[in-house]
Amino acid sequence: MPRAARHYLNPKSVLVGLVLLCVLFSITPPRWTRWQSQFAQPARTILLPISHPLYQLVGGPEIETPRGGLDPAAVQALQQQRDELLAQKLQLDRENESLRGVIRDLQRGIDINPGLAVRQVTAPVLGTSTDLSARVLTIRAGRRAGVLPRAVVAARGVHLVGQVVSVTDRLATVQTIADRSAPRLIGVVMLREDFPGPICQLHERRGSDLIFTVGDGEFLDPATSLPIPIDQGMLVRLRDDAWPLYAEGLIVGRVVSADVNPEIRQRRMITVRPEVDFSTLREVQIRSLDDAAPLPFSDARRTRVNAAEVTP
Repeated sequence: MPRAARHYLNPKSVLVGLVLLCVLFSITPPRWTRWQSQFAQPARTILLPISHPLYQLVGGPEIETPRGGLDPAAVQALQQQRDELLAQKLQLDRENESLRGVIRDLQRGIDINPGLAVRQVTAPVLGTSTDLSARVLTIRAGRRAGVLPRAVVAARGVHLVGQVVSVTDRLATVQTIADRSAPRLIGVVMLREDFPGPICQLHERRGSDLIFTVGDGEFLDPATSLPIPIDQGMLVRLRDDAWPLYAEGLIVGRVVSADVNPEIRQRRMITVRPEVDFSTLREVQIRSLDDAAPLPFSDARRTRVNAAEVTP
């Protein structure tokens, strides 16, 4: 071959020529390049038989996926696992909230008698009496838990429930303040949150309501010097010499009505309703004094209430 032909057919010249042809065809109007489609079918016939082996060699093996998408059994298993984990989380949340509630109740019970070392034991309620006139509870706590007869029982830390009347190694029976055979109570009407008013004595039990007779006397508002009347919603707290010292201040209930005693016109009657339903209680706190702690002198000298002050 002549030297000039070898010069024009070297690889670099061929590459430059092909690039120039591609640029020329890209700017050429389509109607002038329709003749190129005649070479498409022969090219496919030549290249297709070897395209699949080359793809397998270069791109690796094919991964076949199920036509229906994910495996239904695997999806169901994942959903079941998710539901179980969600149920466990909700249960832990409820348990944590319950524990936080117990801690709040215990703290509130301690705050009632800040000068006393009060020991509190939380116990679940196992059942209530079927006799409506005998409103007693059975709790799962006995002598092994340090529960003794006449121990004071509260709900939510601050609400007076009653006293333990009998106890075994593991169980105890609580007589609620709504029981007809329970002893009478003496309380104090709280005219303000921190302002005690007249003394009142339990006169009658009507179902879950407690009817109190209010003692004589008026209490004046320090700001206005006007008498403060007993009104609905006022709290009645325990202030009774017959109950243990660490029971004083527990909430008996709220005033739902205030009337004049029809038998003794100068004395008033109030209807007090406990804020907790004794028939639906799930747990209670058993209160007692911590024997290891000394009794403060100031609390030992507290002023007791004379029941004769409110006895008609």
